[in-house]
Amino acid sequence: MWTLIDFRFGLRRASGFFGRANTLASLIYRYVYTNRRCNALYNLCKKKAIAFKNLGIEDEEVLRSLYEFLASLHCIPISAEDLELYLPGMIREADARKAQKKEKPPKPGKEEFLVLIDEPIDEEAEEFFMNEMDDYNWKAVFNGKFPKDYKIPICFAGRLIAGNRSLGVQTILTRAKEKIIDEWVPME
Repeated sequence: MWTLIDFRFGLRRASGFFGRANTLASLIYRYVYTNRRCNALYNLCKKKAIAFKNLGIEDEEVLRSLYEFLASLHCIPISAEDLELYLPGMIREADARKAQKKEKPPKPGKEEFLVLIDEPIDEEAEEFFMNEMDDYNWKAVFNGKFPKDYKIPICFAGRLIAGNRSLGVQTILTRAKEKIIDEWVPME
């Protein structure tokens, strides 16, 4: 039986719990035996921590619950008394991690350039502009002599720089040819 859970409600409130819960899970998971570590176990710890934080349970109780879970699986070498000694340090480290802001690396921008068009465009160039220029940030200027009835292809929509009216070019956009779609061929 499947149950649909709507995560949209209270999304901003829950987003803080994910970060704090992941931090708490990683703090307790560092004590797991190295030969017992695996992604499945760590993901279980994270899910349990997120569920506890969503219920509003305090950080110390979350760490104790995760310890009990890992101790029941015989994955953690420290005793419950040692955990009680480590708890204040773990909470301080979680607070320090929260206060630490990570700088995101800047996203590489698209290469920018200007295309000067001196003569009417043939079909091959139009296909090139339609299919191959998505990776670039480009603008186009129609610079030259064009017939009065010349129609600008639709692939230039939103990329034209002012000045076309002074050249006497009509800016009626024609429907572009369809993009080239690779055909899937079944392997034999």
